[in-house]
Amino acid sequence: MNDLETIANATTAAQRRSFTEAMASGVRPEHALKVAGLGQNPKLALILMQFPEIQEGLRLAAEATLYADALPAAVNVLVKALRTRRTDIKLRADIALKVIAIAGFVPPKAGEASDPDAKPLAQRSRDELLDLAHAAKRELSERATKVVDSTVTRQSGAQPSAKHLDLLR
Repeated sequence: MNDLETIANATTAAQRRSFTEAMASGVRPEHALKVAGLGQNPKLALILMQFPEIQEGLRLAAEATLYADALPAAVNVLVKALRTRRTDIKLRADIALKVIAIAGFVPPKAGEASDPDAKPLAQRSRDELLDLAHAAKRELSERATKVVDSTVTRQSGAQPSAKHLDLLR
């Protein structure tokens, strides 16, 4: 451990908090050190910025700025451009999609296309209907899970015997 790391580890929580707040306000690292009462050595600033509590403080400060200032301003710019008739229609359409996405609206997806060769049930023969029924039964049995019924009566003193039930998933 070198001297700067020793100094960094000896800083108080108040000094680290002061350094973090100064950095979050946008001042240069050397000035943030001075504000925190730690001198002006840029290498010390780099060491301090590796502390998890300082990284987390800077991340939270940046996130707060984004949510409190930048995001509302960006949304206002989008809405203003959307409402301005002089804005190109293609750009307005793109902006509209972005505003809708920001609002959290998820448009419904188109349903899967049905098989164009599939006949309605009323037009199928008896054998075709039986084949469908067997296919459905096979699918259901593949999804079945064995479950042990542990509710066998113990009051009679008899040893419980496991019953297996087929239950659908």
